[in-house]
Amino acid sequence: MLIVQDPTNPTTDANSYVSLADARTRALFLNVALPTDDDKATAGLFQGAQYVDSKCYNGTPVIEFQGTAMPRNDLYIGGSLYPSDQIPQDFIDAQILAAAEAGEGSLWSSESVGSNVKAESVGSLSVEYFAGGQGSGFIKVGRADSILSKYACSGFGVGGLGLFKVI
Repeated sequence: MLIVQDPTNPTTDANSYVSLADARTRALFLNVALPTDDDKATAGLFQGAQYVDSKCYNGTPVIEFQGTAMPRNDLYIGGSLYPSDQIPQDFIDAQILAAAEAGEGSLWSSESVGSNVKAESVGSLSVEYFAGGQGSGFIKVGRADSILSKYACSGFGVGGLGLFKVI
């Protein structure tokens, strides 16, 4: 079950930035398709939120043990302080884009590292691994990563957005 984060009253239980109904409407605008089966679409949105929340972002969560990466305190975008009682539309869009990429499958691979593979693609989803071998099953969702980049920590990490902050 999706529990949508309320930016004016953040909770530790939230696991989504958008409801299924709102995601279906927004997906049309974004020109992507969510699975028609509600259970599969919900699973995709959950994976999409996990994907978005797996990145390192500037600022700090509004409450301790917050269920989602947003909302945040001390988040500056282009030199301006972003309101801590709002969630940027980019996060909602990135969750929906990742959910559409998941489709009826998964955003993560459980394949073990085998022969050295530099890059692979399936449809519009592509993965490029570090020199010398396959990654750890983490898949990049290019369009989502692109719109989230302005919020990301400046450290290194998976996908250039940082799965962790380098100090």
